[in-house]
Amino acid sequence: RIGIYSGTFNPTHVGHLRGAQYAREALKLDKLLLIPDKIAPHKQLPAGSPTSRQRLEMVTLAAQADPRIIPCDIEIRREGPSYTYETILQLKERYPECAVTLSVGERSRESYQRLYDAGADRYLLRHETADSEHYAMLHPKEMKFETRMRCLRNLRKIGFQTGCGFMVGSPYQTVDSIVKDLRLIKSLSPEMVGIGPFIPHS
Repeated sequence: RIGIYSGTFNPTHVGHLRGAQYAREALKLDKLLLIPDKIAPHKQLPAGSPTSRQRLEMVTLAAQADPRIIPCDIEIRREGPSYTYETILQLKERYPECAVTLSVGERSRESYQRLYDAGADRYLLRHETADSEHYAMLHPKEMKFETRMRCLRNLRKIGFQTGCGFMVGSPYQTVDSIVKDLRLIKSLSPEMVGIGPFIPHS
C-alpha cells in the first residue's frame, strides 16, 4: 500500500513530516511518497521562494527521519505545471498493481472525470453533515451544501468507489442532523464510510 503526499513544500517543515507519518501509520501504508510539485497550477509562490530542486532537497532531508517516507521527483522531472491527473498516469505505470485513492476536495465533474480516466479508482469526500442549515453554520459563506452534495453524486455517476463521512459531536449538531447523515449514507451506498468523534482544539 502506497500513499501520496503532494504539495509545494515551501518550505518543508515538521508539520509536513508529522502529517506524513500519521497518514502512513493510520492507513497502514508500506510507504508514503512525498512529491513536491514543480509549478503549482493554482498557486503562485512568493518571490524569493526556493526552486523546485531546492524544495526536493528539503523534502529529502526531512524524509531521512523515516525510511518508509520516500521523496519522489516525478512532478519535478516533468515540464510545465504539476497536474494531478498526469501524476496519476505516471504512478499507475510505475505501480500497476496499486489502486489509486484520492482525497483532494471539491472539483468540477470534468476534473473528476479526468482523474478517473487517468486511472484513479477511489475518492474520499466527507459530506460532513447532511443538514444544509448545519453545514452553513460550520463553513464560510462561499462553501455551499449543494456543491458538496453535487460532488458526491458526480463521483458516484462517474464510477469512483466513493467514501463519505461525518463527525459526531460537531458544533450545532442535533440528533435530527445525525439521522439525516445516516439516511444520506444509505441513499449514496458508498463503498467507504468514515464516522468519528469531533475533538475540539484546546
